[in-house]
Amino acid sequence: MSLPLNQVILGDCVEVMAEWPENSVDCIVTDPNYGIGFMGLDWDKALPP
Repeated sequence: MSLPLNQVILGDCVEVMAEWPENSVDCIVTDPNYGIGFMGLDWDKALPP
């Protein structure tokens, strides 16, 4: 399997990465789900419509 270089991939990180070969990635950056109150600030609590 050939992975794309420097590409943003949208999806559930656990499901998407499960399809990749082991030891094929050096760095993964993910973003927490909406509405979890990550920073405890008002703007971070509201869910989009």
